[in-house]
Amino acid sequence: MRLTRLCRVRCGLREISRRWRYFNWAVSVKSKATIARHCNIGVLYGNPGTLKWHDEPHWRIALLRHEQGDVSAACRAYEEVLRYGAFPEAALAAANLGLLLYESGDHDGARNAYQRAVDSGDPDQAPRAAFDLGVVLREQGDIPGAKAAYQRAIDSNHPKQAPRAALNLALLLSKAGDYPSAVAAYRRALASDDPGVVSRANMGLGQISQDAGDPEAAREAYQAVINTGDSEMTKLARIALDRLEG
Repeated sequence: MRLTRLCRVRCGLREISRRWRYFNWAVSVKSKATIARHCNIGVLYGNPGTLKWHDEPHWRIALLRHEQGDVSAACRAYEEVLRYGAFPEAALAAANLGLLLYESGDHDGARNAYQRAVDSGDPDQAPRAAFDLGVVLREQGDIPGAKAAYQRAIDSNHPKQAPRAALNLALLLSKAGDYPSAVAAYRRALASDDPGVVSRANMGLGQISQDAGDPEAAREAYQAVINTGDSEMTKLARIALDRLEG
């Protein structure tokens, strides 16, 4: 068993080495035909079922380095991808670059990368980046900027990112005391198919209703939290219901 595992590890490292070598060759040459050939030999070593003849080699290097956890090399490769503005994966490269920079503690760099992805208008990556941009701006204390970023994600009507952004916007609005707008944002978040988002939105609605002196609405919202099956939020909802009944 140990020998088999060792062989698999060595084969995996050899495969990565081959992929890396061909991608580097693709980047270093000027002939488009040679670029395509070298890039796609690298793709074959990594995933034989997804061969494409016009893939940008820097993109493949970025994905490979990202996969390996080499943050600095992946960031450099993503930056190279972004030099090709018309490249189809540029928006995803910007969003991924933002994530890597954020996780490495470079929040200013992450903010700039996320903004590039937002500005791309990509139907999937722009809403994702708008949500992530809102998170960064909120952590940096730019609440108006965070609200605007969340609102942009909401306006996209993206099925995943819009409700997540609505939930985060509702939390900011509630903290600022703008309860009518917070209620509207929480209700927008209820469109999510993520039980975690739905449970937190209902929890927020319950708390606002309870504070507003509407126990019936609060009770209904807390029960909706329990109905989602979210264990963490269900505990809080049961505590809130007990206090409401007491």
